[in-house]
Amino acid sequence: MRLVRSLKKYNCQIDKNDLKPIDSEEIRKLDYDFNYLGHIFADIMSLKNGIVAINSMELNASKHYDSSIIKEVNEAFKTRHPNLIKLFGITLSDTKINFIVEYGIRGSLEDVLLDNQVKLNTFIILSLLMDIIQGMIYLHSSTFLYHGILSSFNCIVDGHWSIKIKDFYVKNVHKNFKLNVSNSKILYRAPELFRSEKFLSIEDYKAADVYSFSIILQQFHTRSTAWNFPTNIEEIITRIYSVEDPPFRPIVNNLIESVHSLFDIMKDCWQENPSLRPTFGRLKKQLTYLLSSNKLKPNVYENVIAKMESYVNNLEGLITSRRIELMEEKHKSEKLLHRMLPKDIANQLLSGKSSTAKSYDQVTIYFSDIVGFSEFCLSCSPMQIVEFLNHCHSLIDEIITKYDVYKVETIGDAYMVVGGLLKPSLNTHAFEISLMSLEVLELCKKINVKTEENIEKLNIRIGINSGPVVAGVIGSVMPRYCLFGDTVNMASRMESNGL
Repeated sequence: MRLVRSLKKYNCQIDKNDLKPIDSEEIRKLDYDFNYLGHIFADIMSLKNGIVAINSMELNASKHYDSSIIKEVNEAFKTRHPNLIKLFGITLSDTKINFIVEYGIRGSLEDVLLDNQVKLNTFIILSLLMDIIQGMIYLHSSTFLYHGILSSFNCIVDGHWSIKIKDFYVKNVHKNFKLNVSNSKILYRAPELFRSEKFLSIEDYKAADVYSFSIILQQFHTRSTAWNFPTNIEEIITRIYSVEDPPFRPIVNNLIESVHSLFDIMKDCWQENPSLRPTFGRLKKQLTYLLSSNKLKPNVYENVIAKMESYVNNLEGLITSRRIELMEEKHKSEKLLHRMLPKDIANQLLSGKSSTAKSYDQVTIYFSDIVGFSEFCLSCSPMQIVEFLNHCHSLIDEIITKYDVYKVETIGDAYMVVGGLLKPSLNTHAFEISLMSLEVLELCKKINVKTEENIEKLNIRIGINSGPVVAGVIGSVMPRYCLFGDTVNMASRMESNGL
């Protein structure tokens, strides 16, 4: 292809062997914060111990590429500006150009604006906009003359919260292709470019860049994609092309706090008549005034420090938020464990200690089950059984919270409680269990059980016995607190043999 042969004459080519693959482990070893919020925003490789991004562009072999494309790429290779992406070089094939550029660790401006976790204060917003403006001022006064495809996608945010504009070196390549209306990048295009690119002057293309800047401003206001309109891209393009009165533009309801004048600047930049749109030089004056009126320091070094402090504060806010969420989950887990086990046992496990079995000289055991439960189950569905047991056990759970007792377990309709474990020094456990049992019996008089023949009151059997037991946690995956001894067996037999 002619383009490939022509570009080989220039020094901008990179030997493919100089590009080395890089994995996440190598990234972490470098002196860069490439793992910002856990994202890698581009295809990256290593070039001379540095990280570079690979931006690929497919070429159409049937298209003719003139000398302006060759000149544009070579000129970009020599261009250096703090707000333009640095082009280290290219690699070539018959069907593709790979642009080797510096890597922005925070991704594109689109990535930043759509990330709700990134909080943008007034200073950061104005600084990012000023970076775009200064980069565009340089382009408009350079041999590139204009950008042509400016969008939030090709504004790259680096580690110092500075913007570097890319793709200014490929506008002539893009001119060889008809834009795909399914691509959201087309929404940054000025209305006059949709209607006709014939007879447009360089000043018209510069004004079109200003219109593209207005769509980026809309994204700052809405923290959304371009236009953020509830319809498809084709319908938006159709309405732009049809010249509505007033002109069809994005809907922007929310204003940026402290800099409401950015809303007016945005509307000024998307005026239908290109000649009425401000230049980037005029926009710089307006942004400079906004910076000074918001008492933001114009010194470049202090601006970088302020940007970094804002980033640190934002990161600290994220860490604090995650810590709060972690503590909430820890509290929920501890609360659940305290429901499953006695407090002293739960605290031992939470502190990392193993729980050993313990003997108690005097406790009181309570067992109960529902009379006729097996017959009741024959006339009910599984769901009805679960709902009935949940209702009964929940009511008993409310009762035992009034007494100094501990619920050991429920198995089916059986309910087991022990008194004297939580406070072994007190000898009121038999009294507590007895009062609790009487209240449970009163509760049963209020619960109706529907049988095949009629509706009856709930009847339960209760067995109570006092004496020594051994208690301990059994298992580790699903730990259960169990009681053992003749006292438990006697209470169980008293319940099962009750009337």
